[in-house]
Amino acid sequence: GIKSIEWSEASKGDILSINPETGAARVLKAGSTKVKVKVTDVFGKVIEKEAYVSVRTYVNSISVEDMTFNVGETIDLKVKSDPAEDRNSLTLTLGDPTLASIDKESFKMTGKKPGETLLTVTGITKEGLVISRTAKITITPVLVNKIDIWPNPLSINKGETRQLEYEVGPDNATNKELTWESLNPDLVVVDDKGVVKGVGTGTGIIVVSSKDGNFSKEVTVNVGQPLIGINVPKEVKIEKGKSDSIWNYYKPV
Repeated sequence: GIKSIEWSEASKGDILSINPETGAARVLKAGSTKVKVKVTDVFGKVIEKEAYVSVRTYVNSISVEDMTFNVGETIDLKVKSDPAEDRNSLTLTLGDPTLASIDKESFKMTGKKPGETLLTVTGITKEGLVISRTAKITITPVLVNKIDIWPNPLSINKGETRQLEYEVGPDNATNKELTWESLNPDLVVVDDKGVVKGVGTGTGIIVVSSKDGNFSKEVTVNVGQPLIGINVPKEVKIEKGKSDSIWNYYKPV
């Protein structure tokens, strides 16, 4: 004869609540689990069996709204069901799963890269009818809103090169790449890494712009002529009774 029967299930009361003596189960939420029965006879022989149980709950209606958020941002899914507690039974499908990730446990979505896609939400009614709703998902880039450059203004000599230091913000900007342009290439030139060279003398402007097109900054560059020597005449003649400045005879080289 049978001495005892014990029932248990693998989700530990998350999906099913099961009576260990009678095996009566109560559904708590949609999902899958395993139910085990352990039978012991009067001679101590034990037999165990397992069954895979898939729990499906039903919905009467579904609503979903369009969502727009940034790359790296996590938002609550704007999805509702009737009854509300059965929304975990819904199937959530992104048209392009490379753009965002969905955490069905927390019902949240995180942007991975910029773009647009569709979210399709599907549920089943008690009558077995499939309900499906679709929403537009837009993931936007985090735009650059700050470019700090130093030194600014910059003073260099003709023929001299100097690396401009810079910092781009915010830290989570999607694209931190910059473009560099000299508005006065006859005076100063700049490469794509921010290395500046004086090619003339005077004041020039360099414009630094974010590649996302949201922010730009100007750098003033003063280019001088380096002094490499002076020419002084070997003899300066000044007539008696007259005054003159010796400086007038010095010429920079």
